[in-house]
Amino acid sequence: MHGRWRRALRDRLQGAPEDAGAGTLLELAAGGRPERRIRALRQLGGRREARGRALAWRAQDEAAPGLRRAGAWLLGRLGDPADAPRLLTALAAERQPEVALALAIAAVHAGASTEDSRALLESRVRRVVPTSRGLRDLSQSLGDGLSEVRARFELGCRVGGSDRARQDALHALEADPSDGVALTEVAAAGHPDDLPVLLGALADPGRRIRHLAVDALGLLGDPRALPELLAVLQATDVDPGHGFQQRRRAARSIGRLGLPEAGPALVRAVEAEALDHEGRPGAGLGIQFPVRGALLLALGEAGARAEAAVLVGHLANLHGSALGGFHLPAMAALVALGPVPELEPALEAEDDTAANALGVLVGWGELERARAYAADPRPLVAAAARLAGREVVGTAPPSVESG
Repeated sequence: MHGRWRRALRDRLQGAPEDAGAGTLLELAAGGRPERRIRALRQLGGRREARGRALAWRAQDEAAPGLRRAGAWLLGRLGDPADAPRLLTALAAERQPEVALALAIAAVHAGASTEDSRALLESRVRRVVPTSRGLRDLSQSLGDGLSEVRARFELGCRVGGSDRARQDALHALEADPSDGVALTEVAAAGHPDDLPVLLGALADPGRRIRHLAVDALGLLGDPRALPELLAVLQATDVDPGHGFQQRRRAARSIGRLGLPEAGPALVRAVEAEALDHEGRPGAGLGIQFPVRGALLLALGEAGARAEAAVLVGHLANLHGSALGGFHLPAMAALVALGPVPELEPALEAEDDTAANALGVLVGWGELERARAYAADPRPLVAAAARLAGREVVGTAPPSVESG
């Protein structure tokens, strides 16, 4: 709620990007707070403003994942064939799954091969790394792994660049507000003008549509949805099964917005889940369907580098949930963040922590540094270092366990 008021006050004083002309949008997209820059880039994309192309490419060098995602969406809306090779190059270097997905879809809209874009996307999302318990695929640390990425890629390729598909979905949703397929398609189109439609669905009396609306807000990628998603994340006055599910979905969508400013709120939620919903006697659902894993992944996708220590602190968490602990989502989040100094002490810590920190090094592509630990006196660390030398690292091994 407070975030919405702050945004409204700032928009009143500085002007809302959604009401700005093209010239002002170009200025807003060039510098300032990530949240306003993202909104400006998205407005330029919604209007297919070709003058925003250079700014969209500049955004690919920014730390905030949401900026890179918004820039990719703008480039996809422009659909310039000259951008296709460069989009694939950017995709090959991207660590953030949500940004990688946006780049892959944009490349297709710019004329790149769908098959090549999908294959490159999957190579960026899948991360098979050594851990203290052997090789693990980090993309399966929570959720459906690559299957969801594939489905969202296909949806984005079909709907994302088509104004006709967007209008058809809007008409279908107007005719039937409970049409979950249409709701998802509206979100996948990514147009900033459709945020009110998705926020309206968030207040639907039906639980299914409310859950889909939470997912849709992350799919849309509009930073103005952050206060509403935080309110869902913090809501505890609902029945247990519903509450765990909606908080998991909210955490996932908050991460997809790619806003580092969400980091402190996500950390508070991590602490609350561990204390109030996993730690209480009889909190069975909190163990079976832990929200904390989704929150840890969200810290990585949000680009919350200032909160990296929280992720490092979970590297030795091997038994915190029925999914096998929280070390895998923490590792996946650290890989998404890229090199952070907080990992260095973990490499010299006890066996489990250090072995999993070594896996993060592999995820960052620092193979030689990881292999240098092959003679380490800590058995699990040495074993992880030897696994880092295998050719299967970076691709799916024949049999990968997710726990």
